[in-house]
Amino acid sequence: MSTGVNEVSAAEKPPTRKELCVSFQTQVHQAIIEHAEGPRAAKAKSLQKKAIRFCASNRQAQGIRTFAKALKVLGVQPANN
Repeated sequence: MSTGVNEVSAAEKPPTRKELCVSFQTQVHQAIIEHAEGPRAAKAKSLQKKAIRFCASNRQAQGIRTFAKALKVLGVQPANN
């Protein structure tokens, strides 16, 4: 029997770093599509590739920071999921 006092529902749990990597990767991909003609798209693509490598090699914190940097280069505010 649970009391509910110390329980956290699935909706209240913060996302894992792997989930954040996926979320940020999607955000960066969309931002690059939207700003493809922009002068900083090439830099953002380079950062995206670097971030994907970080996330794939269990360095999610670095990957998340790099994705955020790519969004910043494009002038897009990262959405916190």
